[in-house]
Amino acid sequence: MAEEIQRFTDETISQYNLLSDEEVATLKIKVGKSHRSEKDWDVIKKLITDKAVITMNSMDRKLYRKTSIENVFTDKGFLIVFSNINDCANYIRWFNQQMMRNGYFEIGAIPFGDVLDISDRKNIPVAIDMDPATRGHFIYYEKGRMTDAILAR
Repeated sequence: MAEEIQRFTDETISQYNLLSDEEVATLKIKVGKSHRSEKDWDVIKKLITDKAVITMNSMDRKLYRKTSIENVFTDKGFLIVFSNINDCANYIRWFNQQMMRNGYFEIGAIPFGDVLDISDRKNIPVAIDMDPATRGHFIYYEKGRMTDAILAR
């Protein structure tokens, strides 16, 4: 049975300045390409630069202290954020499976610029839409540079 697709209402997307479904689809196409041109990167940057991204935080205090930096979830040495709720929900499922737990997470939005500021100040790279289960391409930001990455096997 296919899982129900998670989605925010248009009102929520507007209220929190999140990417629309169409913008997420465009972002996925650009990131999913085997080679991205400078024009593709310009589109990616334009899509997310002035928007908010989604992050999560464990509702378990002990895990929260281990995995949160300034209310942004961290894992595998990255600040973890998402362009959409589906990728965030998938990450939570994967994380809970890896930890053999059924933990609860709070979902929140944070301006992407704030995430980049935290990354630069704390010297921690950012992973946008990382999916460890599929090890697919994701957007990687570190020290003022945005590129793509794929998790090593």
